[in-house]
Amino acid sequence: MNWDSVNLWPYGCLGVGVYCLFASIWVAKKLSASRSWPSTTGNILVSTIETKWDSIGGSDYTLITKPKVVYEYEVAGKTYRGNRLALVESNSSNPDAASKKIVPYVVGRQVTVYYDPQKPESATLAIGDPTHGILPTIMFAIGVIATIGGAVWLVMGRK
Repeated sequence: MNWDSVNLWPYGCLGVGVYCLFASIWVAKKLSASRSWPSTTGNILVSTIETKWDSIGGSDYTLITKPKVVYEYEVAGKTYRGNRLALVESNSSNPDAASKKIVPYVVGRQVTVYYDPQKPESATLAIGDPTHGILPTIMFAIGVIATIGGAVWLVMGRK
């Protein structure tokens, strides 16, 4: 086989597509399963806004502002620290949006912490899907489009 003439793009599309399909199903199941996670009481240790420059998909940098909340909780006599507000979080360049997210999380305040019973170190302050199904749906759609596109590209390239 002459590897110089082999077009690997269709295989790449197929791989990305299949990955997105499986990842979308995993994300949907994880978000749904979190609704039944047990809870415990925790304490807020840090509640602030974090700002940093981040490169998103290229060489251009964007100033990202996100809430930084650290909490401590106990499960079966072992103390853990967590920093996730939700299983799916969105950050932005809007400091007001980040400030609104930390309002309920005052240092010293007690909060309800939800944790994965299989991995108690994995915890969050909000359970369920904050995207209301949008994230898994978009991931699934990208997977379908990439898989079909890769398959069509592969078949058409052989003719």
